[in-house]
Amino acid sequence: MTRFFIVTLFSCFFCTSVLAQWSNGQAADVVFGQADMTSSSTGTTSSTLNTFTGEAGGIVYDSQNAKLYIIDKNNNRVLRFSYPSGGFSTNQPSAEAVLGQPNFVTSSTGTTSQKMNSPVAGAILGDTLWIAEYGNQRVIGFFNASTKATGAAADVVLGQPDFVSSTFGTTAAVMHSPSG
Repeated sequence: MTRFFIVTLFSCFFCTSVLAQWSNGQAADVVFGQADMTSSSTGTTSSTLNTFTGEAGGIVYDSQNAKLYIIDKNNNRVLRFSYPSGGFSTNQPSAEAVLGQPNFVTSSTGTTSQKMNSPVAGAILGDTLWIAEYGNQRVIGFFNASTKATGAAADVVLGQPDFVSSTFGTTAAVMHSPSG
């Protein structure tokens, strides 16, 4: 009963304080990865995407460091954007860094600490960005992600014995296609 009350109370507060600003049919203000709201091209630059995952974990916001991470699954990378205090005001903003690739124009897969294979979800815990890689059967962590340079190596790997392994498994130490 107490749990139900707390969830209901939280839900009511959340709905009235956050969702009250939204309405049905409201137009988007800004689009990422495209020059305008009607384009649908793909690319590998600091401002284009190739099949955004669209899953709940496809966008990660780090409120502590004002960073926005967008997981770009088919480009095998994560783009990091500096989140302006007033929010984004132009379409197709440019990322300040890319993780999982050595630069903005490369999109190849790999099993190293500097490459990704089909990242699909992420989360921020403290200053660590965690990325679930469906294709590499692992979750990787970037310590101090808000300050990592383009192409920086991940600091830790979970679900594999090392950064170069990518084995399916069903044991306590090996993952099978993590997706969240």
